[in-house]
Amino acid sequence: MPLPEDYTNFTTPTGALWELPATGPRGLNTIMAQINAATAALANGVFANGGVFGAIAAAPTGNATTDTAAITAAHTALPSGGGTILLQPGIYVISGAGVTFSKPTQLMGMGGKSNVGGTSLISASSSATILTLTGGGHSVENVMVAIDGSVVPTAGYGIKCTDSTNLRIDNVWFYNLYDCLRLENTGIGAYWGVHRCFFEAPVRYGVFFSNTPHPDTGDGVVSSCFFDAQGAATRNPTSALRWESGGGFRVQNCKINGGSGGKFVTGVDVNMTVNQATADIYVQNCSIENIVGDGIWVRATTGSIWGVLITANEFMASNKAVRIGAGISGCLVDSCIGNGSGATDFTAASPAPTVGTNVWN
Repeated sequence: MPLPEDYTNFTTPTGALWELPATGPRGLNTIMAQINAATAALANGVFANGGVFGAIAAAPTGNATTDTAAITAAHTALPSGGGTILLQPGIYVISGAGVTFSKPTQLMGMGGKSNVGGTSLISASSSATILTLTGGGHSVENVMVAIDGSVVPTAGYGIKCTDSTNLRIDNVWFYNLYDCLRLENTGIGAYWGVHRCFFEAPVRYGVFFSNTPHPDTGDGVVSSCFFDAQGAATRNPTSALRWESGGGFRVQNCKINGGSGGKFVTGVDVNMTVNQATADIYVQNCSIENIVGDGIWVRATTGSIWGVLITANEFMASNKAVRIGAGISGCLVDSCIGNGSGATDFTAASPAPTVGTNVWN
């Protein structure tokens, strides 16, 4: 990354104004040597400041080996406690093996689409997992994560996180991936958030969440996101959001849509698959349209869920707007509007949900 001026060969001036000692750990020569070394590294594209702040990955080259290595090198430069990696504008081509972050890392790009000066992580592998996050405390912001549009994904994930504790995904554009964001916890997996993201043309899921080791732990939020089944090819993804275990799941202010290029089979698909009682599933203020099957489907194949709140949503579904199945209690469906074949199906629910004032056409 070019610098506006060349400070890499700075020499120590002499005179009364320079009162620092010339030598020693705090000497002027020592300080200037550290500045020169850091500035030279920055000019070459990789900067690590001894762990105080973070690293800047080398500029993308369009070569999978080089670009993957650049991001890996930036992560290696971070201290053991983690830090921030800044990605430069352009397209980083990622190898099929992907990149793994084991230290708590804040990955920041320059925007979600490279064609408008943003940062993209793109793989040509049909089964790539582009970014794997192990351990908690990660965040990913302002990037695009994608499989090349000419490739049909058959496996893999855009971002996979094995411990979503304190995870933040913000302003990330996911495109043409098998699963866009997969939070499959082997750790605690609590207090995570996904905000202002665009999930376009997944093969299977936009967001997937499970917490088998801790099935009553989660407290996650998906908010202000857009899910579009269309884009790369005509396909009908399984669901925009799929949840299988982990207490406290909230979907708020999201748009889920499809069209002639493909439709989600289910909009929000909640199915407790672990023999555990959990609580608090909220879907609020969302627009869920052009769905093959049900807009929202909540049930517990095993275990149970108490406290399901479905309020102030708009639907246009081919089957049911809202379906509530077995294993659900304390459920309220209120202030919703839209259409569906009969709008709701509560025949498998026991007890039946509480139904407020809804408008179904």
